[in-house]
Amino acid sequence: MAFAHTLEQIQNAKTITWKMIAYEHVTSKDGKRTWANTEVVEYAYRAPGLYREVRTDKKGQIESVEIADYIHGRKLKYSPKENKATLEDIFPCVNPSGPFAYYQEKLTSPNLQWVEKRKMATGVVNVFRSTFRDQGNERDWSIDFWIDAKTKQLVAAFQPGADIYDPEKDPSRKQMSEHDWSSMTMIGGGYQDICYDVAIDDSLFRFAPPEGL
Repeated sequence: MAFAHTLEQIQNAKTITWKMIAYEHVTSKDGKRTWANTEVVEYAYRAPGLYREVRTDKKGQIESVEIADYIHGRKLKYSPKENKATLEDIFPCVNPSGPFAYYQEKLTSPNLQWVEKRKMATGVVNVFRSTFRDQGNERDWSIDFWIDAKTKQLVAAFQPGADIYDPEKDPSRKQMSEHDWSSMTMIGGGYQDICYDVAIDDSLFRFAPPEGL
């Protein structure tokens, strides 16, 4: 009940935008060095059931765009770099739950605990942590939820939480990356820069690829 307002804002939002961040460890070709890599994917959601995913390269150029309509069961994918587009059928969902369904479930966990306050450019957030046993991977796991102190909105969520992996304290981030590598391991990730009821142009959800594809 303490997070009823937070959950209500997620469920009632007409639009939501956010960035999904992934933290990875990359091992060199000879297996002697490891460095950190960060991947960011931009998302937009429009109720009910419309999603847009944009992936860019290191130079900020669009690599791929994916638009999914879970009400009508269709998905458009196109890549300006590869100069191709595909439209496919997906399994429709009459009552889509919207984004962050998994996080909404964890926000109702009875073991959710306040951890700390953090100052951000947009204001102060309260960090709450949910700890649990990840049965699928047989490990102890956690999720950190960043709740804006004023608006009570969920503005970020990271898993695992900083008690297991804190990217700011990762020594691998000081290691220079190399062109050749042998393996890549996902360390953690989450959602950040979550914004609610933002203005999104209708054309961004149009099921037609750009001219020329």
